[in-house]
Amino acid sequence: MTPNAQWISLLSAGLALSAIGCGKAPNDASLADSPEGSPCPASATIDDCEDNNNQVIVQEGRSGYWYTFVDHTGTTIDPPESALGGVFTFASGGVNGSAYAARIKGTISGASIVYAGMGCNMTDPKGPYDASKFGGISFWAKKGPGSTSKMRVKVPDIDTDPDGHVCPEGQCFNDFGMNLNLTDEWTKYILLFDRLKQERGWGSPHPGSIDKAKLFAVQFQVNEKGQPYDVWVDDLAFTGCGGSGAPAAK
Repeated sequence: MTPNAQWISLLSAGLALSAIGCGKAPNDASLADSPEGSPCPASATIDDCEDNNNQVIVQEGRSGYWYTFVDHTGTTIDPPESALGGVFTFASGGVNGSAYAARIKGTISGASIVYAGMGCNMTDPKGPYDASKFGGISFWAKKGPGSTSKMRVKVPDIDTDPDGHVCPEGQCFNDFGMNLNLTDEWTKYILLFDRLKQERGWGSPHPGSIDKAKLFAVQFQVNEKGQPYDVWVDDLAFTGCGGSGAPAAK
């Protein structure tokens, strides 16, 4: 093999390995071994739900609150919609025997545009949060028996959240995110920021990647028409500390 041929062979092999690494499923535990998915100290925990209030853990500039949101076409949601005065409450029974977890349940209507979800803002008052030192987020999630398994995780940023004043009116909310298929068992997911994508065919603008220096929230949304849903989430945290600290506390 000539030197050039050997170099091309090595380059191809490297690119192939890189593609394999990038293609790991979000529930692949080996993502925690990557720089972007590595565990962080407890200071990177957004919320473990154990204080049983509707505010995230107040640390590192984060102070936002949990909320629910829903379409007005007949979709139901519990806890009640926050925009109409509902106060988010946690459910008993978290991951690994913990006391509490975030949960929404209800039924999606059959209308043309449907959705129901829960989320937490990074700050209060709501504003952009600089998460540029992190590589992604992790959390545990499951569905209840009989629930749809489909959930989309969304991370509103300066370009997609209307409070960022970038997306034109009527063109917001196409947040960078990832679609997941939940199971009835608690499963840990690691979502790297550079793998989050917008949906095609709607919304504006469409930047090349999420602006992780200006994040507004993390949201968990369902929109499968006509289906019941029962979605649980626990231990939401940032990742990507390169093994520089102990894993985020449970």
